[in-house]
Amino acid sequence: MEKLKPILDKLKSVLNHLEKVILGLVLIAVATLSVMELLSARKEMATAKEKEVPVTLRGGDYELDPKVESNFKDLITQASGSPDPLVMEGSNHWVYNPRKWKEIAGAEGEDPVLVPDTDDNPLGVSALTVTNIAPVNLFVTPVARLALDNITVQYTFNVQDNYPIQWDRRYGNAQTFVPHIQLQPVNKPASQRLTFQAGRKPIDLHAFRQYGPAFIASKPDWRVQIKFTAVTPPIGGNVNTVTFGLDVIHTEKINDQYITSTNSYPRVQSQTPIAITRAYEADFMYQTKFHPTKAYENYREGRHIHMDGEAIKVLKITRDEVHLYSDLDFGGNGKLYIKKLVRPGGAPVVAAPVANPNAPATNAPAGP
Repeated sequence: MEKLKPILDKLKSVLNHLEKVILGLVLIAVATLSVMELLSARKEMATAKEKEVPVTLRGGDYELDPKVESNFKDLITQASGSPDPLVMEGSNHWVYNPRKWKEIAGAEGEDPVLVPDTDDNPLGVSALTVTNIAPVNLFVTPVARLALDNITVQYTFNVQDNYPIQWDRRYGNAQTFVPHIQLQPVNKPASQRLTFQAGRKPIDLHAFRQYGPAFIASKPDWRVQIKFTAVTPPIGGNVNTVTFGLDVIHTEKINDQYITSTNSYPRVQSQTPIAITRAYEADFMYQTKFHPTKAYENYREGRHIHMDGEAIKVLKITRDEVHLYSDLDFGGNGKLYIKKLVRPGGAPVVAAPVANPNAPATNAPAGP
């Protein structure tokens, strides 16, 4: 037994290192396989490069159809939380435009009755008609006069602008349910005397110009400017024969954007008013079999009509129609109603294009 002890000790020492020997052999095998796979991959890549065929790109640049681009922008606007109101009036079905019923108070002692809104018996918005649409004009009148010496001709420019209004802020969120306010001295007539100077820049011609640039900048659609471009001498000493060259510059608010227009008048006779339509006012009539007739007069865009428990906002006014919106902010349903101007006989007004030889040449930047 003692003779076997040295052999057993050596065998024990070898067993202690057997795990390390096995691990080393495994690592060598893994490294060998990795090197072989790498060499094989390089060989395949070299073969692929030899067989590679060049790719030739053909065709021209893609031009986006302007109509498609415009529609795409409209979709972005709709998706951003500013959808257009749904036009439901005139639909011949009741899926998205269900028949409206109104509870009408009965005679004394009788129960109220439910009445449907029909063509023969209109109720609510259906019973509202547009009876008149009037232009809101800016008037500019150039005047030539003789000075006290009866020789010198003086040039004066008068303006009357009925466009600027404000809502009565005392009523808070409901301010547009009450009539608008014609502001003084903003809406009062203004005038400016000028001598003719070639190349003179436009000057402000409105009653509030004395309030300074900050006030004018806060109300860009109230601003009116003129550019005195030419003048003719009087004929036979008669100043009424004087003609002016004049540009009238004003700004309009269209779809929440301010658009500046220049109206050019190359020959305007002295004391001849120039009328420029800045906006429109509409009159309405509400009449049903169950309510007394009520008139709504001088409504501008932005004002609300409160009738039969519904808040209707005047969204847009043109010369022959009015867009009305059932205001969601006051419990409405978000529908858009388009009302045509109705003649006294009941037929809607159909505006036909009329050529006007005295119309000014207008140079307005393109807007939405």
